Amino acid sequence: MTTNEDLLRKWMDNELDASELEVFNTLEDAAFLKKISIEVQSFKAPKYDSVLEYEKLKNTLKSPVNLVVRPNFRAVWSYAAALLIGLGLFFTISFFNTSLTSKIAEIKYQRLPDNSMVSVNAASTLTYNSLLWRFDRRLKLEGEAYFEVVKGSDFSVKTPLGTVTVVGTKFKIKHRSDYFEVVCYEGAVSVSTTKETYLLQKGERFLQADNQKVERSNINDIDPYWLQNSSAFIAAPIKRVLNELERQYAVKIRTNGIDTSSLFTGRFTHENLEMALKSITLPMGYIYSITANTIVLSVE
Repeated sequence: MTTNEDLLRKWMDNELDASELEVFNTLEDAAFLKKISIEVQSFKAPKYDSVLEYEKLKNTLKSPVNLVVRPNFRAVWSYAAALLIGLGLFFTISFFNTSLTSKIAEIKYQRLPDNSMVSVNAASTLTYNSLLWRFDRRLKLEGEAYFEVVKGSDFSVKTPLGTVTVVGTKFKIKHRSDYFEVVCYEGAVSVSTTKETYLLQKGERFLQADNQKVERSNINDIDPYWLQNSSAFIAAPIKRVLNELERQYAVKIRTNGIDTSSLFTGRFTHENLEMALKSITLPMGYIYSITANTIVLSVE
């Protein structure tokens, strides 16, 4: 099935067949896009006949008359106008780029132009273009976010480690420098990495961490724990758990004699630092001290 996004791309590449062009002309923004295209095309540079110009140059060089170079202002203005129109389009489209950035210890909520909802976890950034949204539901994410997507054309979220594509569903994406996780809570999602594409159904989890092989597992959760003001982990390296604690409480954590690759299973609250620390340190056999916003963990 051809989506509005496919029609737009094929129209830009002049690859629409007759039936697809008929469908494209019915889109709400078709007239607007055609108008922009016509304005850009009207500022084409003049044609240049290289053979003719070469002959003119030879004749000029044979002539004893001094060579006088007169700039072709008409050509210069044509090039300049085309450049200005191109830059105008670029900045017009870029002007509608919307970024949603959450600070440490903060969750932000946003209703997208199609009424889809997104919740952005702490220290994360989400970017999309509201002008092109009707026919290109594409976002970029650095960090972690939860999506409730309204059915329609393809909805894709790009991260540095992979892209997630859906039609209408509820899912979570978490991306860090060495960590890429996708959880499908409703419907189905497609996860594309540089090597392969995976299809997740409701209740399935995709995980790739520390450049290790992809792991798939089942989950029983109905939404992310951080929407309930807590973080949960299953056999996660304690280093990753402590990094998340830093994001949620705006603290710095130092370790003393701790193997940061040790695995932790459990959860901690986002509402009380002391309780969160006890939830982590007691099962792991650690002790902690707090000075200002710095926490030091040690082995008992």
